[in-house]
Amino acid sequence: MSLIGTMYKQPRVFAHDAVALADLDGGAWILGDEIIPQPILAPPTSDPISYYNEKSSYTFTSTAQVGVVKNTPGPGVGLYIGVGGDVTVVMESGNEVKYTGVVAGTFLPISILTVVALAGGPTTADVLVLF
Repeated sequence: MSLIGTMYKQPRVFAHDAVALADLDGGAWILGDEIIPQPILAPPTSDPISYYNEKSSYTFTSTAQVGVVKNTPGPGVGLYIGVGGDVTVVMESGNEVKYTGVVAGTFLPISILTVVALAGGPTTADVLVLF
């Protein structure tokens, strides 16, 4: 598959942007909401076949919003945790995973669709989404 194209289709070695969870959706984001990568750009005209062969939609559920099915265009995002504690996320695979005892100042090199729960310290203002 080609890596030429839009910014958000590039391999995640470095983040392109960082936004606090508390600031997503104009401050209306709540635990369990989808995290939509920014910006969403039009598909490239140079290599449309490999672009359309890539996964372009992720559907998931989370314990934060029981019975609600979310859909996001993906890909997932990484996290920076500014205040230590526990962080529960939904991975790109759709599995919910709890990271216990995350140390303050940690970059989590994972690809997630949402944050489900924060405990033991961090709030949505302390967690940066890495696009």
